[in-house]
Formats: sequence, C-alpha cells, structure tokens
Amino acid sequence: MGATRLVLGVGVLPGRKHSGKHGAALALDWAGRLPAHLRPRLLRGDVGFGSSGVMDEAEGLGLRYLFKLARTRRMKRLFKQLCRSGEWSDAGRGWEGLFLPLRLAGWTCARRCLFLRRPAGTAPAPEDGAGQLSLPSFEEIVEPPDGGRRWDFCVLVTNCADLDAVALSRLYRDRADCENVFDELKNRWGWGGFVTRDLARTRLVARLTALLYNLWTVFTRLVSPEAHREAGTSRPMLLGVLGRVTRSGRKTTIHLVSNHATGKRIAAALSSIHGFMRRLNATAGQLDELSRWSVILAAAFRHFLHGKTPHPPLEKDQWLLPLAPSST
Repeated sequence: MGATRLVLGVGVLPGRKHSGKHGAALALDWAGRLPAHLRPRLLRGDVGFGSSGVMDEAEGLGLRYLFKLARTRRMKRLFKQLCRSGEWSDAGRGWEGLFLPLRLAGWTCARRCLFLRRPAGTAPAPEDGAGQLSLPSFEEIVEPPDGGRRWDFCVLVTNCADLDAVALSRLYRDRADCENVFDELKNRWGWGGFVTRDLARTRLVARLTALLYNLWTVFTRLVSPEAHREAGTSRPMLLGVLGRVTRSGRKTTIHLVSNHATGKRIAAALSSIHGFMRRLNATAGQLDELSRWSVILAAAFRHFLHGKTPHPPLEKDQWLLPLAPSST
C-alpha cells in the first residue's frame, strides 16, 4: 500500500499529542473498523509505534507488524554483549542480523526482536535493480568495550515468524519511501503552512490538502501507472499547458499547446487520458457514480491490482484496493 503513495487518512492532534503512539491509535482505529479479511497484511512504523500498547492492540486485531525499538541504555548494553558472543547472519546491503526473543519492562509477552548492525561509516552496498533506499536514522554509534569495531545498529520488533533477517530489514528500509509522501505534502502541497489555533479548521484544511494530493496522484497514475510522479516535476509538465477554445456551430474545441522540452510526450500522455475518458463517457449512462470511480481507480492502479477491481466503499467514500502481494 505504501508504494501507491496514497494518503489513507489524516489525523490532526494538539501539540501535546505529538508522539507516534497517538498517530498509531488513529491507524489502529481505522484498521479495526475494517472487516477482518480486508485489514492490512502488515502494519509498519518507526520508533514511535514500538510501544507495548500499540503492539498489544495490533495483536488483538490480528495484525502483523514491524516496528523499530528505541535505543535505550539496556539495548546498548545488550548489543555490546551480542557483538562479543552472538552469531550474526547476513541481512543484506552490508548489514548483519541476529534474532533474540525479548520481554522488556511493560510488555505482556516475549516478542521476536531483530538486532541489525553494520560497521560505522560503511556505504550501503548496491542492490541489483531494486532502487533500494537506505535505512534511515542510524546515527547511533556503539563501540564494544573490547576495543573491536564500531557499529551502526538498530533493533526491530515483529510478530512475523516466517520472515528472515534479509526480508525484515528490506521491508523496514522500504518504509523510507512512505516518508517521501510527508516531504512532498509539506514542501509541494503546503501541508505545513496553514496551522491555526482552531483545531477543527486545521483538520478540515489538512484533509482537503490530502484529498487534492490523492486526486492528483490518481491523475498522474493514469499517465504513468508504473511509477509515482511527484508534484515538483508532474505539475510543471502537465499543468504548464496553454489552451485556446474555438467554437464552430455547436462544436466547442480546446486546443492545447505545451512549451515543455518533452512536449510531444506530454501531448501523447494527455491524449491517452482523453481517450480513456471518452471511452468511459460513452458507457457512463450504464454506470452509476461508484462504478465510474471503480473503472478510473482500476485503470490508474493497474500496476498493483493485476486485473482485480476495487471494492465498493464500506463507509462513506472509503475505497479499498485489493493489492496483489509484492513479488519481493
């Protein structure tokens, strides 16, 4: 779902509720309102989600999860011990992993934890054709007391018993792609420049911004279904078009001209969308509004759906995309 770059929901909370656990409560509430067979396959989050309360609630909903744990003093001491005596295995991209069941203070049960380490200052190893992103926020450096090498490290916690160290570390690295959504919303869509003292008004504008972002994402997916096009490049390409309206008799024609360097490709893309909309309009009389949206979403996200059709809304305007499992 993260690869679609869609915003599933927006929660605006007071400044005193800025930690990740408050956002996690909103996500879990959303997941809990879905039928069991339509809930996400996995919930992935940073250190703000790695708390006992969030994990207990996710387990109660039957959700699999992958979170990052805080690097506390106990974690650093334990990591130093594992550096001396643990049996580490390859975790991909220059990282080594070691599984250890832990039951920390406040936890209701022992959980599967994955320690990841890499020599400090090591550049990430290339990954064949995957465009893999680096694991973020590994500035913590630990030096074992025996004078050995210095390490970058982090600790992940999961209830996925069927995934090895390579799969889990890659799955967490992919979370960085979701972080790009926040960067795009803040810097390209003005998500951070409208905050007021009126919480209700702030929530309204935040949700409106997310809605416009989603609509633009759907539009650009019709142009390029295999990749997300960020606003910094897609808006100048697709909106920087000059238009002229001519009328002859009862016929109105709009002539579009682009001065962009890739004007021919842009014209071909807009023509393909125009053709799709014409075909949809030809059958619109046989479809209601929900069915028309289903056709549009199926076309925009065909790279993910593999022939499936979106589920009708379960409540209000909430659509569900039955995404196929990733091949990786």
